[in-house]
Amino acid sequence: MPPDNDKQSKTERASSYKLRRSREQGQVAKSQDLSATVTFIVTCVMIAVYAPKIFNELNLVFKQIFFDYDLNNFNDVVFQRITTFFFRELAVTMIPICSVAWLIAFVVSTAQVGFHFSTKPLEPNFDKINPIKGFERLFSLRGVINTTLSVVKMVIIAAVACSVVMNPNNSMVLMHLGDLNFIIKKSADIIWELTMKTSFTLLALSIIDYSYQKWQYLEDQKMTKHEVKEEHKEQEGNPTVKSKIRSIQREAARKRGLKEIIKDADVIVTNPFHIAVAIKYDREHGTTAPLVVAKGARLLALRIREMAKEANVEIIVNIPLARALYKQCKVGYEISPELYVAVAEVLAIVFRKRDKKRKRFGL
Repeated sequence: MPPDNDKQSKTERASSYKLRRSREQGQVAKSQDLSATVTFIVTCVMIAVYAPKIFNELNLVFKQIFFDYDLNNFNDVVFQRITTFFFRELAVTMIPICSVAWLIAFVVSTAQVGFHFSTKPLEPNFDKINPIKGFERLFSLRGVINTTLSVVKMVIIAAVACSVVMNPNNSMVLMHLGDLNFIIKKSADIIWELTMKTSFTLLALSIIDYSYQKWQYLEDQKMTKHEVKEEHKEQEGNPTVKSKIRSIQREAARKRGLKEIIKDADVIVTNPFHIAVAIKYDREHGTTAPLVVAKGARLLALRIREMAKEANVEIIVNIPLARALYKQCKVGYEISPELYVAVAEVLAIVFRKRDKKRKRFGL
């Protein structure tokens, strides 16, 4: 039974298995502000570009209303027809802009988390409507941080907005109150400047928010050492079962001839004359590390090398590694942990050569 402090202290990075399970449950690192801000900027730009066309379309709509409907005998039926006609034409005009805005929101969300669909967040969760839980979230450390960040965002946006409004060049509109065209043009410029500056300020803040959300997500997904051990057992299988499997494999190996064992090996490590150790790495059958399937010294080592040459098994000369494997490792057992790196380097060489041969002969 692990100690309580081990259960409570999440010090280990989340495994890919846990991240995948969290993703399936709809838990991903995502900034809603980033999607909303980019969508807003694109929508504003499109409205600015298509503003003349939109005004022309609305102008035609109003003209058609005045010419086609009897406004002198205005009643509920006429009002319903005018409203239906107006909103139908407005929808047709705005559909391209709304479609692009939806597409941009989808692209930005997908860019953050990849294409992912989960119904888990839609499932009823009474904790979300529990007032006690709500107060706990509100006054928790994370709630205080989120509230502080929201206040900081509002202060920054307000400062940017004030800098635009209080700009001497923009305040000139007060000096030309009699010039309607100047007021309209200057007001449009101020609105556009205000929209763009606040939008790009929001964009910068949203990028920071996304980085924070990603960091917070990885922090939340961290695991205790106990959870790592339990997950390892779940993925690799019960140690008792694994031990039984290895016993069966060793028994089967004893019943097979040495020649067949060498034929199935991945590499023979030699020193190069007095010692030979046969290594096999077969993760698909329950092994998490390479196995020593045969080893020998002097005449037996010579016999192992001859069998390896006949079976076209790679022979690698590595004097320190061969001696360490012969002394520290038993036949039918996994290699010692301190030899993992050295054996991995040897196997990498063997597998690269094997891949080159396969490509050369089109296998």
